[in-house]
Amino acid sequence: MAIVAACLSVPGTAQITNPGDNPSLNQFFDGANQCLSDFDTKAKAKKLSVDSYKAAIDGACVDKIKTLRALYMLSMERNPNQDYHIERFDANVKDAKAKMVSDYAMR
Repeated sequence: MAIVAACLSVPGTAQITNPGDNPSLNQFFDGANQCLSDFDTKAKAKKLSVDSYKAAIDGACVDKIKTLRALYMLSMERNPNQDYHIERFDANVKDAKAKMVSDYAMR
């Protein structure tokens, strides 16, 4: 079973990547990434301080990301490396949000 790290593209923001090999979840990754992109656009429009942005990003798109994680876990149910993939998923979400904070601070 090949591991595919598919980056789902939303221009201008960091991405949550698919650390598994289930392309049927791409629409859910796209939805979560679009939600983060929309958050970023709104934060820029409101001219949030970096500290406010950093505090707000933790709560951004929580429902979409929780749904995505649950679906991802189900898709990995029979995979002997399920724990690894879930850890990678969680790390990808954390990394994407950290990159968004960094990018916001650099603007």
